[in-house]
Amino acid sequence: MRIILLGLLTTLLVSCGGKTSKIYGIWKRDGEASIKHLLENNQLSDQQKKFWESFYGADMVITYNDDGTGQVVIGAHEFPDMNGKTIKIDQTVSDFTFEVIGETDFQVAARISTENDVMNGYPFYILAFDGRDAFRSGADQRISTLNICESFKRANQNKSEQGAAPNP
Repeated sequence: MRIILLGLLTTLLVSCGGKTSKIYGIWKRDGEASIKHLLENNQLSDQQKKFWESFYGADMVITYNDDGTGQVVIGAHEFPDMNGKTIKIDQTVSDFTFEVIGETDFQVAARISTENDVMNGYPFYILAFDGRDAFRSGADQRISTLNICESFKRANQNKSEQGAAPNP
């Protein structure tokens, strides 16, 4: 009987040791959903529309690994400035660390640390999930006066829960 109880206890401890979160994985920006939200919730000039359509048209991939590390890769893209000239941006890669501090069926709260000074004043993020394979996150009003909500889809939807994901 002791052996059975020890085996059961060991199984429970092992199964509790490996935490999983719906945030783990590789996520691609859903530019279509992001721009749709922006246009439906803001009054934009034609110039602003062109800028945001270009911005959300750029590839963006976020990786959340189960070891608390992550990476954001934004593809090279072009967008119009206020004078109608084209500004070219090279691909950017930013590493970060994160900690899931709370999770429900519909939300994940995470503390994110990065060397990017712009983000240092905003370490907490709430990701609103639509199922396990899509989430959206809004911008704090101190970052933008626009009602911005960026959407993402799981890049590897055949794996709803996974461990460490390779960097793209």
